[in-house]
Amino acid sequence: MNKYIFSDTVNPFMPIFKTLAPFVKNNRSLVSPDNPFLAIEKNVSNNIVALLDSYQSMRDHFDEALFFAIYENPLMKMLYPEAPRKETASEDARKDKKRVKIQKGKPALAQRG
Repeated sequence: MNKYIFSDTVNPFMPIFKTLAPFVKNNRSLVSPDNPFLAIEKNVSNNIVALLDSYQSMRDHFDEALFFAIYENPLMKMLYPEAPRKETASEDARKDKKRVKIQKGKPALAQRG
């Protein structure tokens, strides 16, 4: 919605709200907890949250299904085969640490054996 529709220069009915705003601001009060409109407000709010959550879930599932439909397609794999991965220095270091741990653990296993 365009925000200019609420401008008092464009909308001739907005000056009424400008004059009533201070009166409303000074006379605000809390409603009682058993007010039916408060219960309706909470119910509507909870329904909106549930609707947005279900929309998000459906969108995510659709996006995932579309991704796998495109990239797991055998034709796509034939056109664009996977390139062999180049290992980075951090991956090499991690593998070396793993080898060292395995080598350190072998004597302990041999003693148990």
